[in-house]
Amino acid sequence: MRKTEERISKIAAEFKNGFDFISGLEKAVGIFGSTRAPQNNPSYQEARKLAKMIAEAGYAVITGGGPGIMEAAN
Repeated sequence: MRKTEERISKIAAEFKNGFDFISGLEKAVGIFGSTRAPQNNPSYQEARKLAKMIAEAGYAVITGGGPGIMEAAN
């Protein structure tokens, strides 16, 4: 049971760190999407364009970080 408690504590600390980080952002947009969209997919290309426009407008772009649409937004 001790390992379970340690794991839960570690996960909770990661959540806290993440929320502490994003709480300092005044303007941000979250982009999440399919991890299966390859670079030649039209949705991938649109996500890239959209994220670029958002960033150029002064907003932070937050993604799930994974491949596909989230990779495109990064």
